[in-house]
Amino acid sequence: MKTTDSFLDKLPGIAVPAVVALAVLWVAIASTNIYQGWGGDYAGYVGQARSVVEGRSLAASNYLYNPAVPSLAPPAYPMGFPLVLSPLYALFGNNMLVFCRFVSVTWWLVGVALFFFLRRRFSWSIALVTSLLLLFNPYVFDWKKAMLPDYLFTVILLGGAYWYIYKDKNLLRNALICGFLVGWAWLMRANGVVLLLAIGVDMGGTLIANWKKEGLPKNSLKYGAIVLGMAVGLQLVVHNLLFHMPPGGSYFDQVKEISVGIVRQNLDEILRCLLLFFQLEPKMTYYDIVNKDIAVQIGGAMALGAAVWGLITAKGPEYRFLRWFLGLFMAVLLVWPSVQNFRYMFPMYPVLLLFAVAAIDHMMSVGRARTMLKWAIIPLLLFGAYDQIDEIIYVKVQVEENGAPEYTNNQEAYQYVREHMPADARFAYHHPLIFGLYADRKAMHWSDSDNADKILEELKQYNVQYLLVNGWLLEHDNTLQKFLSAKKDTLNELWHNERNTLYQLK
Repeated sequence: MKTTDSFLDKLPGIAVPAVVALAVLWVAIASTNIYQGWGGDYAGYVGQARSVVEGRSLAASNYLYNPAVPSLAPPAYPMGFPLVLSPLYALFGNNMLVFCRFVSVTWWLVGVALFFFLRRRFSWSIALVTSLLLLFNPYVFDWKKAMLPDYLFTVILLGGAYWYIYKDKNLLRNALICGFLVGWAWLMRANGVVLLLAIGVDMGGTLIANWKKEGLPKNSLKYGAIVLGMAVGLQLVVHNLLFHMPPGGSYFDQVKEISVGIVRQNLDEILRCLLLFFQLEPKMTYYDIVNKDIAVQIGGAMALGAAVWGLITAKGPEYRFLRWFLGLFMAVLLVWPSVQNFRYMFPMYPVLLLFAVAAIDHMMSVGRARTMLKWAIIPLLLFGAYDQIDEIIYVKVQVEENGAPEYTNNQEAYQYVREHMPADARFAYHHPLIFGLYADRKAMHWSDSDNADKILEELKQYNVQYLLVNGWLLEHDNTLQKFLSAKKDTLNELWHNERNTLYQLK
């Protein structure tokens, strides 16, 4: 009878989160579309997945890296995400809807990972509500279909941290699993190495603190050595033995140019993104929704204040480790070449919510009535923000993005190149990663120079024979406008449609 009662007591904590999780997963998949916009990163990841499936060399990819514009994209991205995408490419080919739905599932998995983290200390209802607050934050929800590694990267980081914090370090399999997760996070994004550093610093501090009392515990040293060996081993096997990465052009090459200006610029962006996540800006960037709800500002300030207070007051070895992780992650971002938007910071948000919940628990833990009612504050922390996800956003994501690579006119241009241009032809294009993915031809991007002769010389240096111009992107590219005007005699128009024009260089 005790077993039955115990199971019935636990049933709501199993059934309700499971039902809610399935409903959220349905929302994620049902509201997904293929439109990625003009950020070329997604095309680089899918292109590398294609290289894995078709046995192409990364050094001979369609993307002709131009050191004159290093911020456009590196010669190749870390292989963690392309390797995950490669089975999808092998099964479905270049089907963007499949890829976008997969990324939406990784968005969902972030909420699942945060739920299990919170469940270690708090009730299922607290863990569930907090996870939903994260997933349905308008900025987080907006990026859920973006074909980028950030959500999966966060899931793996949280998984590695969870394994390190909560799993028995005396068991070999736990060390191997933790090492694999740490190594895969490093393979996903270069700054994934932060998780390995945080583990090293945390273990080192613990060993030093206990050295005089207990000596150096062999099990801890063995655990750390296995995690380190597995993480470094994965890097060596994947990036040195299985795939030969093109030299130069990585983000760490750009990190060499650290300056006070870059650090200050990144700090400003980090703080801005924190405020956007917790409070939202008065006018949302993507949907032109004017946010006049004062509750958003007040609730966001409360949430951010709770996170800061949790960072100061939360006690326990898990919080100590997570402080190291946050500190190191932010330190790396400060010297990063450019913190472009909130997705660079995304792994910090679940951890900050953990500290916010811990702070609420600490500040309001006196008396039974207060203990029961204190968690009512959680849904109010960002009250007013969540009704932004309504018909306006839903309708927006169902409409083709103006000028996106997936737009019919652009796809027609890529198809023309695939079917009528030589396989070894070289092109110049606004976004060579996108062009290389859809047109399957080599492409480069010109430097941002006002000198038309210099650009022409640059195109000849890369043996470019053709130039594809997108009319929508041309409106925002003064450099190309001046080049087309000054060098029209060197260009022979081959084909055009409503949005695109294909030129041959004479």
